[in-house]
Amino acid sequence: MQQPEGGLRLTILIEGKCEQRRDIDKALFKNEARSSSDPRKCGKFLSYITNVVVESGSSAATGDGSDAATMSGTDDALALADVDSAMKDA
Repeated sequence: MQQPEGGLRLTILIEGKCEQRRDIDKALFKNEARSSSDPRKCGKFLSYITNVVVESGSSAATGDGSDAATMSGTDDALALADVDSAMKDA
């Protein structure tokens, strides 16, 4: 069965929006601080969060967008105590 031209256009628009969504997600959640030098950069979401449970060797951002979180520590499993601690800080 031949697909009408309008159906093909709808498929292309949907695929384009998914790609655009990925670009927006990457732009918002990149670990990057603000910068006033050229090119100017907006502080991303992670540079404004302060109530986090960090691993050893890592540190949270100050919360004003001027610095990024340091995520160079060792990874460990998510524990309920970590979630409870972050919820109390919120």
